[in-house]
Amino acid sequence: MVDYSKFDHIGSSDESDAAHPVSIQQTCDAMFDSIRRVGPGQPKGFYYPLQGGDMVPFDVRDEICQDFGYQHGDVVVTDHGHISTVIGVFDEQLWFHAEGNDGADLWTNEVLKKVGRTAVEERAKGPPSLKSDWLRLDFAYAAGLENPTLAYFDTRKHLCETVGGFKHGDVIRVGAISAVTIGVKRDGHRLFLWFHPPHSPGARIFQVEDLRGSRVIDRKAVREHPRPHAVPAPANKKAAECAPMGIKAAQRDSDTNKAKLVAKLVAERGAREEAERKLREAEKEVDKMRKKLDRLRSKNSSLAKASATSERNTERKFLLKREQVRKELEVETSQKLPANLC
Repeated sequence: MVDYSKFDHIGSSDESDAAHPVSIQQTCDAMFDSIRRVGPGQPKGFYYPLQGGDMVPFDVRDEICQDFGYQHGDVVVTDHGHISTVIGVFDEQLWFHAEGNDGADLWTNEVLKKVGRTAVEERAKGPPSLKSDWLRLDFAYAAGLENPTLAYFDTRKHLCETVGGFKHGDVIRVGAISAVTIGVKRDGHRLFLWFHPPHSPGARIFQVEDLRGSRVIDRKAVREHPRPHAVPAPANKKAAECAPMGIKAAQRDSDTNKAKLVAKLVAERGAREEAERKLREAEKEVDKMRKKLDRLRSKNSSLAKASATSERNTERKFLLKREQVRKELEVETSQKLPANLC
């Protein structure tokens, strides 16, 4: 609120300037400077807890946060998948609320990648990114190496490339293992790109160090797993307890059959991928043998030409030698005959 008492002396002619050192221009300058610092329509501080519980005011204006490369509400991940949300600037530093922490803290010596945006509530008690409204989890697929469960993945191209470096459907080579890229999903408080190797019951995660040396070797269409039908919940707990045993047994059988179906689909997909891999390897071997045969044919053709040329040269030398011997015999014979016979 503006203190109008500062302007009470304006227009008074009986008081000297020395009694009122603050001029109108100075007062206006201070007011405009305050507006510039806070920004039109902006609160003086966005109160948010620090790690440890202290509630402090953050500057969440875009032009201030942008100096650090991010904006208030950006969801970012580290190279190892740790998820956090940009809160704002405090004490000339940009602060983040990482999942698993009670409040905002600083990241040091970490490469941060923006993966989405979310709303941040003032004085919030939990990490804003837990709402997961910045993810689009709409692709159903089995996840897990042991006892896989049906999970939902975000398969958007830019997100998959940002988090793991590959696109949905990329077949990559990681060491001696090949795997198809499925999509992005949480694992606790971390975000990863998931892959499905052949003969594996479900998708899995590779370590960051392993992915650095991997490469794309193929592309393939990934079929979404069938989603389980939602079972309507009983009207109340008493109705659930009173449900006939036959219905409960049927529901258990249905769940078992669904799990068996998922396992069968995974096994069939693994067998098909392995057969496709062997077919591609066989095609490569056939191509190598064809190239080798072409080289042998070319080599044999060159040898045949060289042999024909050698035979012609030998015959020519033989004829020349015979003609030379004949001439030498004629000369020798003419010298031995008596002169009267010549």
